[in-house]
Amino acid sequence: MIGLSRRTFLASGTALTLAACAGVEPPRSVAPPRAAAPATPDAIEGANKLAVGPAPRLPPGRTLVLVELAGGNDGLNTLVPYADPLYAKLRPRSALAADEITPLNEQLGLHPGLVPLLPAWEKGELAIVLGVGYPRPNLSHFRSIEIWETASDSEEFLQEGWLSRAIGTHPILSHRSGDADAIVIGDGSAGTIMGPTTRIAAMVDPRSYVLGASQIRDVADRPASSAVTHLIRTQRDAAATADRLRAKITGSGRYGRVLPGTVLGRRLANVADVIADGVDVPVIKVTLPGFDHHISLRPRHDPLMTQLGAALAGFRSAMIDMGYWKNTLVVVFSEFGRRPAENESNGTDHGTAGPMFVTGGAVAGGFHGRQPSLEDLDFGNLKHHVDFRQVYAGVLKGWWGLEQSEFTRRGFAPLELFGQRAS
Repeated sequence: MIGLSRRTFLASGTALTLAACAGVEPPRSVAPPRAAAPATPDAIEGANKLAVGPAPRLPPGRTLVLVELAGGNDGLNTLVPYADPLYAKLRPRSALAADEITPLNEQLGLHPGLVPLLPAWEKGELAIVLGVGYPRPNLSHFRSIEIWETASDSEEFLQEGWLSRAIGTHPILSHRSGDADAIVIGDGSAGTIMGPTTRIAAMVDPRSYVLGASQIRDVADRPASSAVTHLIRTQRDAAATADRLRAKITGSGRYGRVLPGTVLGRRLANVADVIADGVDVPVIKVTLPGFDHHISLRPRHDPLMTQLGAALAGFRSAMIDMGYWKNTLVVVFSEFGRRPAENESNGTDHGTAGPMFVTGGAVAGGFHGRQPSLEDLDFGNLKHHVDFRQVYAGVLKGWWGLEQSEFTRRGFAPLELFGQRAS
């Protein structure tokens, strides 16, 4: 877990404690609101450590949706190198058969569960980034996801999520008076946007959030002993964010009718409902768990791919339905890939490089990067060709208008993920 400031910890802990007293499902993590400040040139210059030069022009209402595949997704059975005979040789029991794969070009094809993504691919709205990883990879779930969340080097330990840093120093986002900086829906980590001043709301679903926020406010306003006075004061600060969200969230479940009733389908339906309610938030994160397949890869991985494909396709349809698709960016990632060779239990062990999916109405679809070779391995693992921080730099540049960012200054060239279709 990344480090939390005492202020953020108290706000989160108080929300949980007071909700428990009330016996309700709370908004499980609400950081205190950041004090608003006028976006004067002097204030922007002093606060902005990422951007250099003129402030970017940020179109209103843009939402970045993060989808984490927790556990380490098997990239080779997601985007299949079907033309390489080594694929079947390394996986005699776990490889997909040729007639199961939908080719995207002469070398690579989609898992059958991802066929619902073909309309986005064919329209140039799905970018697949090949061979994403980082130098000196760590194969621990906890450390590797921490690296992805904080955008640190392997031996570096940072105390704030990369998106929290970006929001807090962005010349526009850091001074906006939106409803929240980020929302986490479901039981996933908030690490990418966790920081000392980031205003985060975590919810199981919008309906329970509205109920929980209301009853937590009731508890916070009751007289209390001196022992909890400080905690209640902190909670009242945090409740300001909840109040802003509660004023807009209806919890009506409109898009639950058009997305599948799976874990990810329900969570993305909740994302669609929040957006439909007009909530002003730049980042929403959901998680699909269950990808640590050391045993029986196909029986466990195949249903998750089917769930992922149907949920992403349904979410795209929902965004198109409300005219919001061009203002939506979906980034799908996992903490690492799996080893190319199957193990004795017909599963695959922790590995390194894997594909990332980036989709949205403004995305430059197609392949980005280069597929790792199955012949040229690094101690049995795939070699990465794209550093994940190049993807982050591309998002900050193309989505949030930052031509120069902490990543470009660290030497990570942004991927051109927006504009014309890639190869």
